[in-house]
Amino acid sequence: MEFILSSTELNEQVALKKKVVVIDDEAVTRKLVEKALSERFEVYIVDNIFESIRVCELHMPDVILLDLLMPSVDGFEILNLLKHHAILCDIPVICMSSTEAREDRIRIRELGAIGFIKKPVSIKTLASDIDQSLDSVTNIITSKKNNIEFIIGFNVQEKDKFILKKIQRIPEGETVVFLSWSKGEYFYESNESLKKYIDDERLIFLEIKPTLITKFPYLQDLTPLLEDVLSFLGEKSRETHLVFDEPSVLLNFQNTEKTTSQALKFAQSLISNFKKISYIDIRPKKEDEQSFLNKIGKILVGNRG
Repeated sequence: MEFILSSTELNEQVALKKKVVVIDDEAVTRKLVEKALSERFEVYIVDNIFESIRVCELHMPDVILLDLLMPSVDGFEILNLLKHHAILCDIPVICMSSTEAREDRIRIRELGAIGFIKKPVSIKTLASDIDQSLDSVTNIITSKKNNIEFIIGFNVQEKDKFILKKIQRIPEGETVVFLSWSKGEYFYESNESLKKYIDDERLIFLEIKPTLITKFPYLQDLTPLLEDVLSFLGEKSRETHLVFDEPSVLLNFQNTEKTTSQALKFAQSLISNFKKISYIDIRPKKEDEQSFLNKIGKILVGNRG
């Protein structure tokens, strides 16, 4: 199917470029990195290393590129500050260094970095190297037989970008129902193409509210909400793409057995009523919760094995 983008949609696509902050005290490296990334990223260079945190707070990037070995400041200390920062802690950090000491790699992993790039950087491969590091912390679970996917983004920004990819370009004749804990304005107030889809009734925003949900100690049952959605759509539901924002909000990670059982029932009710389903979530910070969310993701897409 061919899409023709309007000037508004092209501008929105440009706005979706990932932002990267580069923290490096070497002018030559900064210029190389900017040249290598400017086509695919919005690049923000930190000129004064001691302003690193402030620059990151100002631009709230999608990824931070950090040199470890700088004579004026310890890159490990900056990494530690970033990962303990109330706002910046969820932003992925990729470290750079001219050395490949094993203990350094272990240390940056322990401090929370997601990747390592050896210096001198390659202009040809740097953008791809960053994308690969970001992809490595994004988990996409797809169904073996159903038209269902479960996407786990590294942080809120990545999750929201996956959502926008699903809802900002809807094929002709398709309707998307978007279930979210956020108000619709959060996504569409500055996006003209989404407003058009809403006006055409091809995109339906439904905000999930606790008053619509019957609460259980191990999982919140969405039956009342699902019944309302199906009643609203009628037979059209079987030709509808459901996009579900953060299903993990429904989970109780302390009672995994009962939550798993309820997830099986929930998955069956959705699979039988929608043409396509996209679950989009955020990776939990704890490893055991990450593993459990992956397990729930497989159940929700219909892969139990």
